[in-house]
Amino acid sequence: ARVAERLSVPLTAYRVGDGPDTDLRPVDGADWAGAHGITAGGAVLVRPDGFVAWRSEGPVTDPAGVLREAVGAVFDRH
Repeated sequence: ARVAERLSVPLTAYRVGDGPDTDLRPVDGADWAGAHGITAGGAVLVRPDGFVAWRSEGPVTDPAGVLREAVGAVFDRH
């Protein structure tokens, strides 16, 4: 949310998985992370038209910074 506010872009975040803190669950135990080319600690930035604009295969040391760069590149805002 802070990245979206800082760059003045609309952004909705969802956590996908089987854990108690997730927003969405894969259908019938599907490997959602694997299907999207990431590990359980990765992230995917999907445009409203369904196009995958960016992905991080796994955890990073500065998630906010990496996301800020990715969102800035997608929306051409830095």
